Amino acid sequence: MTNLKEKVAAKAEAATEPPAEPGVVDLAQNDQTLLWLLERRTYFAEALPRHVDEHQFIQAAGLAMRDPYVAACTPQSLTAALMQCARFGLDPDGVHAAIVPYRSTATFIPMYQGYIELMYRSGRVDAVVFDFIREGDEWGFDQGRHAPEDFFHRPNLLNPGQPLIAYAFAWMRGGTRSQIVFQNRQQAIQIRDERSKAYQQAEQKRREDPKGFERNPTYGKYNSPWHTDFEAMWAKGPVRRLNKRVPTSPEIRELIKADISDDLLVERVQPVRLALPPKLTAQIEAPGTGEPPAPDYVCETCGAVGQHFEDECPRRGEAA
Repeated sequence: MTNLKEKVAAKAEAATEPPAEPGVVDLAQNDQTLLWLLERRTYFAEALPRHVDEHQFIQAAGLAMRDPYVAACTPQSLTAALMQCARFGLDPDGVHAAIVPYRSTATFIPMYQGYIELMYRSGRVDAVVFDFIREGDEWGFDQGRHAPEDFFHRPNLLNPGQPLIAYAFAWMRGGTRSQIVFQNRQQAIQIRDERSKAYQQAEQKRREDPKGFERNPTYGKYNSPWHTDFEAMWAKGPVRRLNKRVPTSPEIRELIKADISDDLLVERVQPVRLALPPKLTAQIEAPGTGEPPAPDYVCETCGAVGQHFEDECPRRGEAA
């Protein structure tokens, strides 16, 4: 016979279950999602660059919100994340950008294809090359030679092995090649373990609730982009660092600041600056704005540790 204590425990356990993932498309829910997006369509259209198709953006946003964990996020954070996507002209399709739920907060995460898209838009880059060197590939790198003779990579297309090193470089207008950026697996794992707050939070949830994780391993709170798309996050590292080695646009620099996938680097999401009604302006202030820097964060302007960000530095603007 079940006693009262067991009933209470069972009820508490059931309350922690994730929302059920429907086996069929909920047309009523889709209609509500579309209505919610259309109510904000004017603001998305104002934020989108002119070359980005508004209808395609709305469609991608609707598909993203069909994820039950994304749909369960707060409306304010969803508005913020989608406005960030619109601001940079990146569809939230999981390819150029993703809407990732952290607890009940929807968060904008640019993917490496999004970085590449903005590099092309700058007009200074002709081509971006990124790939993995895998077991069984032929490759070589000689720092003593001039580009492009310093590097070659011949992938084994018939029997590709496990990825060993991710790399990226760009061909510039005029035919010159950028520096090559490399990142091996151990470096990617170190970045994940030491810098990604989302990864650390998901790992903590797995440790705190092993039974819940065993029952629902795909539940949002137990995962992060590093869990679900490790190779994509690994490839993103060299592409992101490549932006610091090629001529970039202000748009790319803002994207790097807005990318919180490795948020222990304290690259805060910047609030969207648009002339919007006060009610919506309050909704689209991005998560994390106003939080203090990490204790080991170093201001590049004055060298202060854990005190403030560059844009808050009292010496900002002083002549060198």
